[in-house]
Order: sequence, then C-alpha cells, then structure tokens
Amino acid sequence: MWPMLASGAEVYLRSGYLYAPLLFDPEIEQEISTMTAAKTRELISGECLLSVDGGYFVKTIRLPSLVENYPAVFPEEYEKLRQHQLQGLLPVRPDYRPPLDAKLEVMLFEILPHFLRKRREIRCQKADWGTVLDLLAARIPSRNINPTLVKRLRLTEASLRKWLNRLEGLVNHPCLPPEGLQRGIALQQWFQAALQAHILTEEVNRWHSILKELQRLLALPQRLLAVLLTIAKRGALEVDGFGFTRLKDPREYLIYKRTGAYALKDYFGRLYLFPDCRVGVSTAGLIYPRVLGMYKHPLLRRYSSQQPICLTEYKAEGEFSAAAVIKALEEGINALFYGYNHRKRNGYNSLDKFALHHSMVDFDDLRIPKDHPSLVAGEVEVKNDFY
Repeated sequence: MWPMLASGAEVYLRSGYLYAPLLFDPEIEQEISTMTAAKTRELISGECLLSVDGGYFVKTIRLPSLVENYPAVFPEEYEKLRQHQLQGLLPVRPDYRPPLDAKLEVMLFEILPHFLRKRREIRCQKADWGTVLDLLAARIPSRNINPTLVKRLRLTEASLRKWLNRLEGLVNHPCLPPEGLQRGIALQQWFQAALQAHILTEEVNRWHSILKELQRLLALPQRLLAVLLTIAKRGALEVDGFGFTRLKDPREYLIYKRTGAYALKDYFGRLYLFPDCRVGVSTAGLIYPRVLGMYKHPLLRRYSSQQPICLTEYKAEGEFSAAAVIKALEEGINALFYGYNHRKRNGYNSLDKFALHHSMVDFDDLRIPKDHPSLVAGEVEVKNDFY
C-alpha cells in the first residue's frame, strides 16, 4: 500500500475506500473471463470489484483508517514523526507538571484514610477529598500553609486555556480527495496532511485532559486547595504515625507507618522494650516492607537500617497500588509485633542467648522489668504474649 501511494500509479477512490488496480495476471484474467455475468455483476454491485475503462480495481482499505491505525501499527515511526511535527509547529510548549501526581493522589485519598479509619471523621463519613483535606487542615499549622500556591495555580490555568485555544486553531483536517481515479502521490499528500491533523488533535485532547484535572483542583475550597498544594510541593507528610516522603526521583515516594513502642518476651518470660520504628515501602520497585532506620529485632538479620523484614509467606507486589502498599505495611508491622515465637526462637536472631543457633545481635540493652512504668501505665503492650 505505501509503495503505491508513493508512486504515480492510478488508484480509484469511492466512499472513502481505496481500490487498487488488479495487476495483470494470466490466471486472474482467465478466472474473470470465465466468471458468469451474474457473478461479475454480484462482485461489482457489492463494490468488491470495480470495472473502470475496461480495467478492474479491487477494494482494499478505507483511506482514513490509514491515519487512524498508523500509531498502533507503526508506534516508533509515529512517535518520531509526532515529536518532529510538534517541534516544528510548536517550538515553545508549556513547561507544566500537574501539582498532584497519580501516586500522591492514591497515598492521600486511599492509603492515608485506611490508617486513619479509627478517627471519627474517617469512620463515620465517606473518606472523600473534602473529608481528608479537612482533617489535614486541622493538623497542619496555618503558618506552614502557602496560600500563594493557589494564586499561582489560577494564573497557570488561565495561561493553559490561552495555549489550548492557540493549539486548536492549528488543527486543520483535510477533506477527502474527490472520488474517482487518483494518482497515488496525491493521496500521499492527503495522508501527510491528515496525519498532521491527527497529531495535533491528539495534542489538543491531551491538554484538554490536563486542563480538566487542573480545573477539578481549582473547584476545591481555597483553604483546602492550599493545604493540598502545600503537601504536593513539599512531597512529605506525617499524620498519626502514617507518612510519606518524596525520593530523588520526583515521581517516587517512600511510604511508612510507625509502630510505636512495644514489648516482646523471650523463652524465659523476660521482657524487652522495642522503640518506635518506621515500617516502609518504596514505590520504586517491588512493594516489600522494610524497617527504615537503625533497628534490631529477631526478624531482622542485623542491627542496621533499611532492612527487609523476614516474611516467609509474603509475596511482594510488582506494581504500585493502594491495596499493595496497605498489605505490605500491615504485614511488616504484624511480623514485628507477632511474628517472633519466644518458644521456638524463630527468626534470624533470638532474644535470649540460649538458642541453638548463634545470634548475631544482642538484645540485653532492651530488657526491662515486668513493673516497668510504661507497662504498668498500659502505654506499651507485650505483643507476643499469646504464644
């Protein structure tokens, strides 16, 4: 098809369909000549075959479909052509990055409400954007909220609307060539113009989607929008022990949940007070829980930071989602709380020094008496006391 369009060969155009000349072939000519008149009329009436000036043209493909399917059939070539044409027509494009990326939206409005579900605001109402942002607005000091971010976003919205109007003015869909005999080279010119219009239309649609998302943010009450934009710009937040922070790659985050202080007992019933730690996952790579800071625990190999937690039956998720992150954080915390069996002394290390295997980590400095003030006051719970 492409060689035919790039040549001076004649093709026939009817109802948007290309009819290619039936190349001379003795067998085909013999088949047509021996075909009954009724059969020939049937093919011609069904527009599968055209008889023009004593020659035959066979129906092939809709001309517009060459443009519609080009991106899927030739993705690499299409992308190169798209970049080249946009650079030529639009040498300067808006340097705009949405303030709220997809992962941040999931963290704020799906993962965070799960870990705050014990709060009355989250438990008694649907955790919509307004509910979550109201809660955050009450927890973040007003001096840390930057209201000028809202003004900047409104100016950005006006600028993008002007840009989109200009872009829409560049779109010019060419009319189909007139029906009848056409030179392939003429159809090639139409194809190039139609493909350029297709590229610009895609760009228009992309910016319409961006503008729609921007206007969705601007529809929020100004106070709540200021909170959201401040969090998005900072890329970090912690509320009631749940938090996240942006990594060097601005598209990725470290998400964590604090354990709070807790106690474990060893084989002899002696107690050990473990300090608060952060169990976290990274959105860059497998979703697997690890302890972020310097920490020691029987289910960690050594006393160091960024250690994966020993989970024998846990399968790490390969893609980021709210469900994957929630599961990883809860599995990690539950393992630290309930995973060490003081009778079996399971794990990489054991709390006491009388285990069959050699422990690389010493826990004597964490040992506390049974009448420790935190235990008596009920501030700390012995997590593995059910074995």
